[in-house]
Amino acid sequence: MENGLKHMDLAAHTFSDRMFVATLALMASALLGGPGWLYHFLLLDRPGRSIAGMLDFLGRKLNRTHRSAATRRMRGVVVALVALILAIAAGLGISSLRALGPWYGLPEIILLALLLQLRPPLEHAGQVVRALRDGKEQEAASVYGVSMRRDSEATDKHGVIRSMIEHLALHFSDRLTGLVFWYILLGLPGAFCAAVLSSLAAYAARRGEAFRPFGMAATRLDALAQLIPSRLGGLLLVLAAAFVPAGKPLHAMKALAASSGGFIPAKDGPPLAAAAGALGVTLGGPRRLGGLGIREPWLEYGSLKPSLADLRRARWLYGASCGLLILIVAAMSAWL
Repeated sequence: MENGLKHMDLAAHTFSDRMFVATLALMASALLGGPGWLYHFLLLDRPGRSIAGMLDFLGRKLNRTHRSAATRRMRGVVVALVALILAIAAGLGISSLRALGPWYGLPEIILLALLLQLRPPLEHAGQVVRALRDGKEQEAASVYGVSMRRDSEATDKHGVIRSMIEHLALHFSDRLTGLVFWYILLGLPGAFCAAVLSSLAAYAARRGEAFRPFGMAATRLDALAQLIPSRLGGLLLVLAAAFVPAGKPLHAMKALAASSGGFIPAKDGPPLAAAAGALGVTLGGPRRLGGLGIREPWLEYGSLKPSLADLRRARWLYGASCGLLILIVAAMSAWL
């Protein structure tokens, strides 16, 4: 009984405690992150909208295209460093509340759950499935646009499905495995820094060529931060393939082993390769984002024109991967 109470003490913050908090945050994100109407009603999407607005403001003020590329690169470095310093300060400040008592650890769980956003990708993929099933390709393309991996106007039905599969794999690797990894390693400051870098890099990618110099520092730091988590995320996708209808875990393992740094950014390679092999589809390839042509190698592990059935199985793969992540973190928390 004493051990149980000690384990529930949210004021403690050992390595095992952070795993326990991460488990609670993952479960809270799974429960409170959907359905979509509840997510919006509880204003859980407000932090993301606020960050996007702030990035738009900074981009307009600091990334003026009449300035030289070198100047914009330097400004991007300054923005990335300031954002990281603020993230560390905020993380340390919120974590320090634990010293006031055991239940002051709850804000940390809530904030980590908000960062993880486990349910939204499933909701978006489900909306795409329903829209394409009903023949509403335009609606599907508008929903798919949240993944922001390809320009929706330059993508056909199969491209939308392929992009949503990629979105599920990358979100799991980047926003779930990556944030949990850095939270367990460095606490809330680590998770905040990983989230900030991910947001800055995604923002720069969506804005195309004009923002490439400004976002270079954040993009490279994000790729570095996700170097280990992307491999771990890919491995979890491989394991999850065993629980997917017609899943191919052996093909997924071979694809993961064959993945290398040929992707832009390199962090995308392992999760995309694992997902392609697990589902037996082709992912990657040349794409346009923000009007900019991006050359990536094809991951040819099956059909170049994935079907709705493949997207449904991708949702299974994502859900099984999330379940495995929660179980593994919880088991390590109990064991340590």
